[in-house]
Amino acid sequence: MTIGELDRKIAIYSYTTAPDGAGQPIKTRVLFATVFAAVNYNPSIESTHADTRTATTKIAFTIRHLAGLLEKMEILINSQYYAITSIQPFGRNEGMTVQAERVDI
Repeated sequence: MTIGELDRKIAIYSYTTAPDGAGQPIKTRVLFATVFAAVNYNPSIESTHADTRTATTKIAFTIRHLAGLLEKMEILINSQYYAITSIQPFGRNEGMTVQAERVDI
């Protein structure tokens, strides 16, 4: 992995829960990190369940090693959020391949 391959800026978000004015818990996004990544778009998958058409877009992000990255986080790129589905480190903490998907209904 060379530095020139990491040419797209992405933002990684985690979630936090805080009470609203009525005391009900509200889930909000919190910026975890902004990093540069190589982005590889995979073919979209379209399916139909209970007469509802669903399109799933999968992306593989290659980033430098980032401590604390979890699968329950999301990635923001091109104004769209992608849920992280897997994290595969490579090398000796050199980097990671992060698989993520966006589901549209």
